[in-house]
Amino acid sequence: FGLGPDRVAMLKYNIDDIRHFYQNDLRFLSQFKGGQN
Repeated sequence: FGLGPDRVAMLKYNIDDIRHFYQNDLRFLSQFKGGQN
């Protein structure tokens, strides 16, 4: 398996299942909006 951006996000945010990123659930995906704080 590779270490792409999705896997890095899994490690950073302690996500246990990569499928969450590909289910297009906006409630889940909206937690990871890009931008500056």
